[in-house]
Amino acid sequence: MNVYQVSEIEFEPIVILADHHERAIGKFQWALAGALGFLPPVNFALSWIDPSTLPSYASLEQLIAEDREGFANCSLGKWERFDFT
Repeated sequence: MNVYQVSEIEFEPIVILADHHERAIGKFQWALAGALGFLPPVNFALSWIDPSTLPSYASLEQLIAEDREGFANCSLGKWERFDFT
């Protein structure tokens, strides 16, 4: 059995659709905890962005118009929402 340590981890930007800053933070932390089984100490920045600056904005605009929270990912030029669990 070997032991490995994950460090200096960097993600691509993660897009979150939420009504409130605090809720977006909580949902991101909950997703980390759910995936790992625990919440590691983690530093991250969360800031509002102008969605029109993102690629394939038209499909993202459709998700925003649906007014449902979740994570968003752009794959093959189309945005998809993944509901918070």
